[in-house]
Amino acid sequence: MSIDESVDLIFLATEKMRGQEIFVLKMLEKNIFNLAKETISKYANEKQIKIKLIGAREREKTRERLFTDEEKESMIEEKLFYVILPNKGLYKDLTIDKRFRYKS
Repeated sequence: MSIDESVDLIFLATEKMRGQEIFVLKMLEKNIFNLAKETISKYANEKQIKIKLIGAREREKTRERLFTDEEKESMIEEKLFYVILPNKGLYKDLTIDKRFRYKS
């Protein structure tokens, strides 16, 4: 995500917010090896940089949960992000699809 995209997303979330929500950006799952290659390609200025694969550390997570099952119950889906709602009273006009699933 570029800085311009980040700023646009912040303004969009600011326009939509009603207070105390948590906005979770929808984004593709990113493999750390591919992220490293993309970063080197973009910022290494033609330098040859090697990536050393060392494997996962003991108890290292390979996936990150972005929200809990409890938070999922009070979540709505927008085009670019999910919104975890703090208080259903503020959002009486919105509905949540109970079949909703999301992984990163």
